[in-house]
Amino acid sequence: MKETFFFLGSARCFHTIDWYESAQQNSDKPVKFVTDMVEGEGFECLVDDRNNLIKLLIIDNLLSNSYGGIGHLLRNIVKLLVVPIQILLVKFKIRSSKKSITFAHSTYYAFLASLAGIKYVSTPQGSEVLVRIEDSSLYKLFAYIAHKNAILITVDSLAMKVKLKDLLNLDSEVVQNGIPIDHLKVITKRTEEPKKDDLISIRGIAENYQVLEIIDCCSDSKYLPRLQLCCPFYDDDYFARVQDKVLQTGVIVHGKLNREAFYHCLVRSKIAISIPISDSSPRSVYEAIYCGCIVIVRYNQYLEDLPACMLERIVVTDCAGDWFDVAYEKALEKSKTPFYPTLNADEMYDQKLSFPRVLDSLFTII
Repeated sequence: MKETFFFLGSARCFHTIDWYESAQQNSDKPVKFVTDMVEGEGFECLVDDRNNLIKLLIIDNLLSNSYGGIGHLLRNIVKLLVVPIQILLVKFKIRSSKKSITFAHSTYYAFLASLAGIKYVSTPQGSEVLVRIEDSSLYKLFAYIAHKNAILITVDSLAMKVKLKDLLNLDSEVVQNGIPIDHLKVITKRTEEPKKDDLISIRGIAENYQVLEIIDCCSDSKYLPRLQLCCPFYDDDYFARVQDKVLQTGVIVHGKLNREAFYHCLVRSKIAISIPISDSSPRSVYEAIYCGCIVIVRYNQYLEDLPACMLERIVVTDCAGDWFDVAYEKALEKSKTPFYPTLNADEMYDQKLSFPRVLDSLFTII
């Protein structure tokens, strides 16, 4: 087998697929995608070229039809039960030569790679490091096993880097989540429809993202902005509670949109909102900025890394008192000024450059 880059992860995870596509565009080596989940729980496979898909034991048919509390529990149980089988399949299907490398996206897939004894780069997700390691001693051990044997650990924020060092004594490299900057500029330029004063919620419809609180604030606001809900995913149990509120308020629910439809919602709206309880480096916030939105956010450490031109498009709130009307008013004022990205911002957040940056860090080690 030729020297190959393997991506080990979920074929329904848009973050993982972004990295996979960046690797395809920037590698002279074959790039294969290895997975145990293709579609199910309301998600579709995001790997366009099925010829590059290498299947482990596919667990989709063993999972719930919903993405909620019971669904999460069942998925975790199934994944743990089949770990021995998946490890054997990883060993068999990823034939690592001297220079072949596996990029394991999320802690679970890094866990499989670690126990399979292959050469791998691990990329945990934000909540896995920022929340779960602190919440559970068992998960802390699981995460340590997953990442300790990686030749390189990449994270998308300084907050994750600090947590990994403090809690697991593991070093990591910060590689920023990228966005399709050239494409966003084209969409923004060719959209002639004027922006509306609508407020658009751009994160998951789940407890962490406080969508119910956003709906309440819009309903109580003196500005009464029309709220649109777009999301990459939703938790079924939480979404049911949101729907109850929606029936009373006239909120527009787009739900899960493909990327193009999401971008068109952004370019037609003046203001976006993202106030999760915990956060790492939110790609959707950067996409909203490049689509010309002002974004209302809670303070988070990733803001410290933003170039000045992007920081100017942010309104930071503490979500206390009459925070919503104050933040919305500031956002309306900021929206009067167009967004002019600097070359520095383009270079920092262009997803075409994300994978090459990982390779640069990798080649200093091996």
